[in-house]
Amino acid sequence: MNSNTLSPAVLSTLEKISTLNRGFFTFEEGIKLFEEARNAMSEGSGYAIEVGSYCGTSTAFLGVAAKETAGVVASIDHHLGSEENGPAWESFDQALYDRERETISTLSRFRSLIHSLNLDAYVAPVTASTAVASIFLRDRADFIFIDGGHGEEVAFNDYFAYAPLVRRGGILAIHDVFEDPTRGGRPPFEIYTRAVASEQFTHASNLGSLYFLRRR
Repeated sequence: MNSNTLSPAVLSTLEKISTLNRGFFTFEEGIKLFEEARNAMSEGSGYAIEVGSYCGTSTAFLGVAAKETAGVVASIDHHLGSEENGPAWESFDQALYDRERETISTLSRFRSLIHSLNLDAYVAPVTASTAVASIFLRDRADFIFIDGGHGEEVAFNDYFAYAPLVRRGGILAIHDVFEDPTRGGRPPFEIYTRAVASEQFTHASNLGSLYFLRRR
């Protein structure tokens, strides 16, 4: 997407998100995520679901899309970190570690970011695991973004729980899809290929490892 096509107010907000970034999402990916979500939400009911928000960077880009379309984003995360965020992993962030609970804790950072951008009215945090959230989140969505834990069981649980909720013509987005296994974990790539093989989704576009599929 050419950022020159955005209004100054929207571009300013998106650039602010980038300066506040804490996580694994680039500005270019954020712009692409915003564009795809805004388009899908403007063509439908204005409802999106995010699975895995970490400190809220991708959520904020989706929140701006929701604001632009008078919609809402349900952002699902237990905010206790994923396996790959743990102390023994390269992506471990000491500042997010709760020593008392002996776990990652990202909810406070998430809420602070969304509030600082005035997106509270457009983002609905669901502080729960997929096993819990999928019990009551059953409405069709225009846009679903899967970027939760990258372990095989976790990734496939997210896919099976939420991919069926994408409306016809809607978009399923998946982050960290690497065909080359030396560049990243396999589960995101495997759920992407599973979606294509199901013949319910077709590849729409991608930016680096951020892939978008359209529901038939």
